[in-house]
Amino acid sequence: ARPLIYEQFMANVASLVSSGRVAHTHILPFPVTAITAARWLHLKGFHPDAVFLDSAHEVDETYLELALFYRLLAPGGLLFGD
Repeated sequence: ARPLIYEQFMANVASLVSSGRVAHTHILPFPVTAITAARWLHLKGFHPDAVFLDSAHEVDETYLELALFYRLLAPGGLLFGD
């Protein structure tokens, strides 16, 4: 089971979208591994302005995640995470 923080995040996003302060296209949560998400975004041609990466916290896997997302970013994009 996912931690409750994910559910709170989704509730916050829904509230922002329903209030019109954020468009439904501004935030795209992926409840999958970071590598799967990066590959999907690449296949669909997405170039996000910002990515929050919830890393696997394994040295080689984290490096791969960072590399995959870095190449997806729009020019001047921001990659951050835990």
